[in-house]
Amino acid sequence: MGSDGNKYWNNNVMLNAFKGKRKFAAYGIMSNTGKTGLNWNEGMNYGANNSVEVGVDDNGNVTNSWNNNWDNEFGGSSYWGEGLPKGWNGGLHYSNKWNGDKIHLNSNYLYNKLNTEAEGNTFSQNILNDTVTYTNEHGNSFTSKYRHRLDGLYEAQLDSLASIKITVQGSQGKSYSESNYHQESINSENDTLSIIDRKSAVDADNKNFNSSILWRQKFRKVGRTLSVSARQNYTDQASHGLFYSDNNYFKNRLPDSSNILDQQKLNESTISAINAKASYTEPINKRSLLEFNYSIDNNHRQSRITTLEKIDPTGKDYSNRIDSLSNDYSFNVFTQSGGINYRYAKPKKINFSFGMNISNAAYTRQDLQNDSTIKYSFTNYYPQANLNWTMGTNGNFRFSYNGSTQAPSIDQIQPIKDITNQLNIRLGNPDLKQAFRHRLNASYESYKFLSDRSIYAEINYSATQNDFSSSNWLDPNTGRKTSQPINVNGNYRLSSYMWYRKKVTKWGLRAGGNASVNLNHNTNFTNGQENRNDVYTYSLGPGLGLYKEKKYSFWLMTNFDFNESQTSLQADHITRYLTQRHEFDIWMSLPWKLEVNGDVTFNIRQKTSVFENNNNNTIVNASIDRKILKNDIARLRFSVRDLLNQNIGFNRNINSNFISERTYNNIKRNFMVSFIYNFSKNGKPMGW
Repeated sequence: MGSDGNKYWNNNVMLNAFKGKRKFAAYGIMSNTGKTGLNWNEGMNYGANNSVEVGVDDNGNVTNSWNNNWDNEFGGSSYWGEGLPKGWNGGLHYSNKWNGDKIHLNSNYLYNKLNTEAEGNTFSQNILNDTVTYTNEHGNSFTSKYRHRLDGLYEAQLDSLASIKITVQGSQGKSYSESNYHQESINSENDTLSIIDRKSAVDADNKNFNSSILWRQKFRKVGRTLSVSARQNYTDQASHGLFYSDNNYFKNRLPDSSNILDQQKLNESTISAINAKASYTEPINKRSLLEFNYSIDNNHRQSRITTLEKIDPTGKDYSNRIDSLSNDYSFNVFTQSGGINYRYAKPKKINFSFGMNISNAAYTRQDLQNDSTIKYSFTNYYPQANLNWTMGTNGNFRFSYNGSTQAPSIDQIQPIKDITNQLNIRLGNPDLKQAFRHRLNASYESYKFLSDRSIYAEINYSATQNDFSSSNWLDPNTGRKTSQPINVNGNYRLSSYMWYRKKVTKWGLRAGGNASVNLNHNTNFTNGQENRNDVYTYSLGPGLGLYKEKKYSFWLMTNFDFNESQTSLQADHITRYLTQRHEFDIWMSLPWKLEVNGDVTFNIRQKTSVFENNNNNTIVNASIDRKILKNDIARLRFSVRDLLNQNIGFNRNINSNFISERTYNNIKRNFMVSFIYNFSKNGKPMGW
């Protein structure tokens, strides 16, 4: 538990009771310093946040699987979003194994609540073929949400050849959000185009239930197996919100027109999906086999949107339905797929597989409001290939290729207009086709134990047919953008990453670094004109460390990111900038049972012709611990976060011909005194 005696607090209680294979754990967290859940060590000691399962696959290879319940919606273990968080998090965990570990039960209950207060500013640039417009937006928001969640797992080894695994998960939650924004748009001559003030308040409820069952059956003949699985997912969301905006437009620097938007929106959406799959393997010889599979999948989505306005603008009753902004729409995709794969395995040497699935996807779109139905289907081919090659005793090379489809979301496909933000109007497109994505991945890793040398390199490439993009109409007179999703061809992404580290002296000095190159090529349309965009990012991050177990640890890490964006609308309009992040971490064990921990981070963000503000900062964090009581079971800690009071949220985004920079509030300087006590009778917990 810790506090600064004023506005910051961080309190945690964590208990566990292990006896044989039985595990019971409970924890509670309340904090406004950014802690929103269990970290890795705490999850292993006290909760169900993560678990590692070790097994052997059909090829004789040892496998590790990591199951985690971290949820970014509520911050995971630490809050990384915008604004100032206040979090409450609690959980119960029970698990046990019986009958020689043949029966396994695992169950969890989690409660999350998160309140955030955020304030920020966004400055953006829209590049057109003959001009440029700018928008400056300042706003603040408050969000409060909570959720109860239960999940369970039952696994049984029925006999030496058969097993069954059942999982269930259900959750229920509510949220409330309100926001206020002030927007101003200008042109390249610095003339005001529009001034808009908008606010909103939204209440929402959500429910979710998932379940799965997996049955595996082996046969006396080695390599002959049968597995049957089924999954279902149901999500229900309902919200009602109030949206108000005062919209003022200018011409030749003089007021030209204005209007008031005052609406209530009632949204209901459901997703219901069910999937079943059967897979059978038949050995050809002791190293290879054929796999046959068949699956069936039904994905049903329905959205009901009702937009209301006041009959009497001075009244409070929203009773006039706006038909053009309301709808009742359903979207169903029924898919059947069958395929064959060849698999070869030579344990500890090489294994590979290749094959293909063929599927038929039947689409049904229903406009329930206008009583119309459209049906169509696609035949899809899904090739796949995988290679895993063990190179000597230290290296491993992997390669994979697969093709997959993606259906449009119901928000993209339903024919309705969203005008709640008058500078960013969105339209649906019922003529969207499915997208088909090709993915290739190659990686190499190597580790030498005696020299403590590590290498990892990876390259990824994806290309998409009928990719989802947008057609944007930008009004240079008002700064308003109207966007609609469309299909385009020619989009691709290329990314590569390399990491290297080596111990260079007997004193524990380690040197290394990482490098990456990313290219994103995409196409959209702006005011009816095709716009081809290329975004490049080059990163380099050398590092140096000195480490001695239980004594000290020093790490110096640097990172240089160079970014470049080009658009065919204005080929000579190129955006380039460099960002840097340099970090020094220190940990030392001192006499008198003292431990010192600290880090300094320098963020350097290059200005551009558009983004001229100085957003550089230096973040200093430090703490000192004093171990106390018998066997060092307790600690007193004094810590400071953001000593120089310079912490600021920052995000710069390049997306086709749209470039933006956002700054927002974060947790700033605070001092805290903490008391930490370990009640464990089984020794010190992990990470103590």
